[in-house]
Amino acid sequence: MTFHTYIIAAAALMVAVDAGSLRVPPQNPKRALIVVDVQNTFGDSRGSLYVQDGESVVNPINAIIDRCSNTDFFDVHVYTQDWHPLDHVSWYTSWAEQGDHDVVHKQPFSNVTITYTSEGALCKSDTDGLIYPPYAIDCPDDLEDTHVTNQMLWPPHGQQNTWSSNFLPELRKPQLHDVIVKKGYRLQMDAYSAFSDNMNITQTFLHRKLQGMGITEVYVSGLALDFCVKSTALDAATLGYTTYLINDATKAVYPSNNEKTYAELKDGNVGNVTAESIVSTCGGAYPATNTPQKEMQNYDYYLGIDDDFSKYDNLF
Repeated sequence: MTFHTYIIAAAALMVAVDAGSLRVPPQNPKRALIVVDVQNTFGDSRGSLYVQDGESVVNPINAIIDRCSNTDFFDVHVYTQDWHPLDHVSWYTSWAEQGDHDVVHKQPFSNVTITYTSEGALCKSDTDGLIYPPYAIDCPDDLEDTHVTNQMLWPPHGQQNTWSSNFLPELRKPQLHDVIVKKGYRLQMDAYSAFSDNMNITQTFLHRKLQGMGITEVYVSGLALDFCVKSTALDAATLGYTTYLINDATKAVYPSNNEKTYAELKDGNVGNVTAESIVSTCGGAYPATNTPQKEMQNYDYYLGIDDDFSKYDNLF
């Protein structure tokens, strides 16, 4: 596709963007497609945290990858995975409370208010009646610079190295030079966003990687709209990227809250586009014709919170 053709196509794409979030793009934008948590645990009806119709995000995402891979519309594909260790802090099975006659687990989809130190250690409390996970610590009463969060307790999901955490088999697999971000792998801390944990105490290296590539625009898709997709998109916009939600390539845990979710995204300067408009910009028909699945390449870039980024420099 010629440069002149791309100028015309980019103008057509911008017409499809929610006018309330319209921004003037750079003349030569560099773009990242972020595919959030399209995993068995969320997208397969047998998954422990199945998102209703979650599997339907695969076709529009595949269409984008298939039709745009032979162009330079996207400079990188980023895939994220929930990657929780056993007994993760976000699992309801990690929490209990004293019942009338016995100790009982907290209920799934309930909430707990918890406190972290500035270094991300989970603090116990003796006043809330909770029985904390064994990795919680006793913190001084006069501890300063703490972070308090309302943690949703989920069914166990996204466990490391299990069927639950695998990508949906129909999804186009990561290839050489694609980036995989595994998140939520710290036992005591949850992470919805591809960029940081939920308290923003620690960050992944994704922002640094995208900065190094000169990425200016981010397009976010995947599961689930009202949690990990929203958090990733809002963080991307806050970090300065021109950010778009691909609104027909995502599904919500609580679709009844979609109006509120879209309002939050709009307020956070996140625009809306469709998969069809992106595919059209790349010069393809929508939906794309079936393309043979490629095997996943053995390039699993682990952009972890505690890792030294320099050791990845020779891989990109």
